[in-house]
Amino acid sequence: MPALEQADIELTVEVGTTALALSKIMSLARGDLLSLGRSASGPVSIQANGMEIAKAAVTLMGDRVGVMLAGKA
Repeated sequence: MPALEQADIELTVEVGTTALALSKIMSLARGDLLSLGRSASGPVSIQANGMEIAKAAVTLMGDRVGVMLAGKA
């Protein structure tokens, strides 16, 4: 088991999703805003291999964006 515990797992933080018509996607330009259909203060989903493993809050870490774990899924 120790070797397995050393395996790198890629995590994804999903901020939100939206659906757009292809014509809208093709007309997107720099500076356009996309609504992600969620509250700016709501939790985000942390996923491993597409499976949600935790919820988190988006936070700033100096000049970088990070997440603070809010609970396991």
